[in-house]
Amino acid sequence: MARDEHSLLRENIPAYVLGALDAEDARALEAHLQTCDACRTELAD
Repeated sequence: MARDEHSLLRENIPAYVLGALDAEDARALEAHLQTCDACRTELAD
């Protein structure tokens, strides 16, 4: 995954927690979380 794509997905974590992402962005982040330990950790914090 390109670093820029990772950064964009990571920036969506706060909106995801608040339920503010549209369905497509939420699905993209959920798929990313399956493979990214760093983002899963950030989500858990």
